[in-house]
Amino acid sequence: MALLEAQAAGLPLVAGRSPGVASIVADGKTGVLAAEGDAGAFAKAVSALLADPDRRRALGRAAARRAAGEHDISVAAGLLDRHIRRLTAATR
Repeated sequence: MALLEAQAAGLPLVAGRSPGVASIVADGKTGVLAAEGDAGAFAKAVSALLADPDRRRALGRAAARRAAGEHDISVAAGLLDRHIRRLTAATR
């Protein structure tokens, strides 16, 4: 949840690459994914973003757009509604 909240606030992310995280953070577009468990790669990614304010801003803007377009409550409700309707139609 914290990753979604950060993106919604327009913050670029640095996180460890794992399937769940990678489904939320678009590497190189809304944040940077470092190899999971690789503290050196994580630190390097953080340092690179700290040194590049233009990239931070661009990633943050993209993160906010992605959060609104893919993870907003109304988007999630619409997806859930479609799935429920499909499943209930299949049982009739």
